[in-house]
Amino acid sequence: MDLGGSIEWFSRKLRFLSQTCGHQDQAAGTERPNMRQPIQLKAKARSGAWTLQITFSIFASGVLLASAAVATPVLGNYPNTLLPLSADTTVTPDAPPAVRVKINVSTSTDFNGTLEGDPTTGIVRVTNAHPAGTYTVTVTALRRGVETATRRFKLRVTTPATCNPVSFAAPVNLSFYSPHSAAVGDFNGDGRQDLAVVDSVQESVSILLGDGTGNFSAPKSFRAGVSVWALAVGDFNGDGKQDLAVTNWDNISILLGDGTGNLSGAKHFSSGVATWELAVGDFNGDGKQDLAVVTDTGPGRVYILMGDGRGNFSNVISYVVGDSPYSVAVGDFNNDGKQDLATANAGADNVSILLGDGTGFFGPATNFAVGDDPVSVAVGDFNGDGKQDLAVANSNSHNVSILLGDGTGNFPAVTNYTAGDQCSSVAIGDFNGDGNQDLAVSNSISLNVSILLGDGSGFFGPATNFDGAIGRLVVGDFDGDGKQDLAGSDTSFNTVSILLRDCP
Repeated sequence: MDLGGSIEWFSRKLRFLSQTCGHQDQAAGTERPNMRQPIQLKAKARSGAWTLQITFSIFASGVLLASAAVATPVLGNYPNTLLPLSADTTVTPDAPPAVRVKINVSTSTDFNGTLEGDPTTGIVRVTNAHPAGTYTVTVTALRRGVETATRRFKLRVTTPATCNPVSFAAPVNLSFYSPHSAAVGDFNGDGRQDLAVVDSVQESVSILLGDGTGNFSAPKSFRAGVSVWALAVGDFNGDGKQDLAVTNWDNISILLGDGTGNLSGAKHFSSGVATWELAVGDFNGDGKQDLAVVTDTGPGRVYILMGDGRGNFSNVISYVVGDSPYSVAVGDFNNDGKQDLATANAGADNVSILLGDGTGFFGPATNFAVGDDPVSVAVGDFNGDGKQDLAVANSNSHNVSILLGDGTGNFPAVTNYTAGDQCSSVAIGDFNGDGNQDLAVSNSISLNVSILLGDGSGFFGPATNFDGAIGRLVVGDFDGDGKQDLAGSDTSFNTVSILLRDCP
């Protein structure tokens, strides 16, 4: 038997099957039959001297693909990347995606910046990279919701030059009606950090474009919902452009960015209750961003909204936490690679830990006592043991609680450090450039910011206070000098304050 002739016969036969399937689909105009089972064609010589077996998968679309081709990589390779603390960069692969895909970019929950992947070019955009450390970034191509290729690269965020004593320039105050929350992003893709600010009186979210020297444009406002409260940055439709999720009276509003600093009209997804703070995660590992939202309506609960990767959210599930949760953060507290949650519960004077199972579900809350009226929680690693720790701002006890994690989801002890009067927010940075994580705590009554320097072993020095009415804190590098700055929104004085880190 002629082997070349046999292969040619098989090729003609397969082309005929492919054309026939496609013709029948078009003629019928109805749902295509299930033809996802592979067809195996075998040929054997009468003498039994050889066997030829070809396996193909014929899909309902009439497209004939070799089964091995499904796993063909569609992503280029990414270079390992180095950048300063709180800086921005883009990481370009050696080739764009070979076919049209969605791109998900993820890394450890230790990373507090934002990551997006452009589905056309494959370029990964990094904004406000912190804290310092080395991260493995995973870039996943998704086609029709199925993973088709994965690439990884190392992202190393360096410690800034040591600068003592810690000091900030005089705050620059930007006027708003009632700004409650702010977030750092790069909404026009120019590599300069911008701000998004929620204004509860105007029921809007405003975009302030940064010029890279510490100045911002006049706010451009977009209607967001009723009694808007807090916001978070994400890429909810996978187009490589930064979007916003905003909590309001009884739903979550999603405003999709166009990459030029503009936002789409808000699309609302019901949570059924008044929502407060929120955090972005991927709780079922499908490469599509999800949301965790807290509310203190009735028993304290955290609500999980699953994203579909197209900007929509559904499948709301809630879990009981402590009373009056005011803040939520995503972490991995038992080191199993699955995302967990921490909530600060003002009514219960504790923190709730919910361990995720990686499929979108969480176990029951375990509670750990902190100070009086905890209103803000942040995740860090204060003793450098690779196990995630917590910092909690306590409003009525005027202090911040440090809970060192043991890597199993437990926090055996708590240490409290005095800050200013009525602590309202806590953020993590490295403000003196020694490689150890420090704390910034805003104080609503004393109208200042407390900086507590960490020693790298889990302990902190006494607070140094800087003037500025700066309620809800965010960390960035707004003037591009490699030193971390602060921004915060304060409803009492109707301002957003910018504190630029200076170095004598």
